[in-house]
Amino acid sequence: MIYESVLLDMPGWAITLISIAASALVSGIVGYLIKRNLDKFFEKRDKENDEKKKKLKELEYMKAEQEYAQLVKTICDKIDEKVIPMSKKLDAIGGGTLSSLRNDILTCYYRCVEKGYRNDWDYTNIHDLYESYSALDGNSFIADVMRRFDELLTKEEYEKKRKQASRKSTTKKKQILNEAK
Repeated sequence: MIYESVLLDMPGWAITLISIAASALVSGIVGYLIKRNLDKFFEKRDKENDEKKKKLKELEYMKAEQEYAQLVKTICDKIDEKVIPMSKKLDAIGGGTLSSLRNDILTCYYRCVEKGYRNDWDYTNIHDLYESYSALDGNSFIADVMRRFDELLTKEEYEKKRKQASRKSTTKKKQILNEAK
């Protein structure tokens, strides 16, 4: 009642001004409350969307990881199909090469033993063969042959010994002839 008498005594423009101010105040409060509720709603929705995106990315990553693992497995299987037969072939080739090298080393060694000496070409050749033989994991039998080969006389040493032996034999022949007279 007091309010009614105060309002009735006021001029019209003041009532209109108070009415506008009250309306603006109520609108501001209602707007603030609506904005706050909308902000909370959108924040919650954004958070949910972020979670969904994160889960979706994780699922995509897991799917991609599974596809990648399957692809790697497929590639490995194909490689195994090709490599295993190839490695068997390489083993066979290596074994054949070892046999050839062993044969060549022994042939060269026995030829030099038969001659009684080794020359520079034989030495270089047999050592090159042995280096390849060792690189292919050859056995110690050929290592022993190499040791004996290295102990053979060189051509120069062989010629020197032969000349000395020839001189000794000539001297002995002369002694025997002299004794016989």
